[in-house]
Amino acid sequence: MKKQVKTRGKVLVVEDDQNWQEYARRQIGGKGYDVLTAFSATEALQILRRSKEQGKSLDIVVTDINLIGMHGTELIQILREEEKFDGQIAIVAGLPVPKEFIERYDLLGGYIKGSDGYLPLIDRYESLK
Repeated sequence: MKKQVKTRGKVLVVEDDQNWQEYARRQIGGKGYDVLTAFSATEALQILRRSKEQGKSLDIVVTDINLIGMHGTELIQILREEEKFDGQIAIVAGLPVPKEFIERYDLLGGYIKGSDGYLPLIDRYESLK
C-alpha cells in the first residue's frame, strides 16, 4: 500500500524557461510543496480550471512577468477577477526589469495589482524558502 504524504500545499509555477522551471520545481518541491508547472499563461489557466473541476484547488501561483503570449500581469488580472483565485500570487522576473516598469507597477513596493509579492531577479525562487 502506497503511503500518502501530506504536502504543505499545491503550487503552480508559470515559467517559459525550461531550466528555471525545473529549478523552481526542485526548490519549491524540496520544501514540501506539490508543484505543478506551466510554460504559458494559457496553460496555467487550463491547469487552474482542471484543478478546480477536480476539487483540488491551488494554494500559490508563482508566475514570471515576461511570458510568451499573455503577459504575467494579464494572467494575474484574470486569476483574480475572472477565476476568483484567492490563493497567493508571487511574481518573478527572469530579465532585468526596466526602471519604467518598476515604477509603473510599484515593484519597489513589492506588488503588482492582484499579486502578493515580487521576487527580484537575484532572489528568484530562493526567496520562496
